[in-house]
Amino acid sequence: MQNHLDHLIITMRDNQKFICRRCGKPHQLETVMEFPLPDDISDITSGRKPGELKTLFKQSYLIDGKYILTKCALHINIVDLPDELELQTWIRIERAEAKRAYGNTDGEEIIVTGKLVYPIPFYGMSDYPVVKVDLVAEEVYPVGKLIFSSEAFRRDWHDGITTARLQEILSDLHHA
Repeated sequence: MQNHLDHLIITMRDNQKFICRRCGKPHQLETVMEFPLPDDISDITSGRKPGELKTLFKQSYLIDGKYILTKCALHINIVDLPDELELQTWIRIERAEAKRAYGNTDGEEIIVTGKLVYPIPFYGMSDYPVVKVDLVAEEVYPVGKLIFSSEAFRRDWHDGITTARLQEILSDLHHA
């Protein structure tokens, strides 16, 4: 299994910098973090593993007819900036959950519950939050609503973070 931190894509915000608490050097203030394609998808598409991959929509894939992997966005408000930290990550939705959701829809929304494929590194590597998403929402990626997670992640998602907390997170990620 790949180390997903090696492939985390971080996007900067308007060329703003901060002084890193770890190394004392300036780093970009970044507000979008994109997690890599899950191994289950890349292993099949590269031929490293046999399997069936069916594209459903909007970066949503049915894997071997058993479960769905879909990209979603989790947003954490930055309380002292007119911005938010956007985590573009992947969730796994079990087939039974997907069938239940598709069976109970009028076609306008499909709300499913799934578990993050990758932990959010700055909240603990053993924390795999559970989220709800609307798979047919109009956003680029479905937006996740946090259901279950560590206390720290739940608090930050609900109450937002400060720029100082964002700088702590970025310092840790730059030097992980």
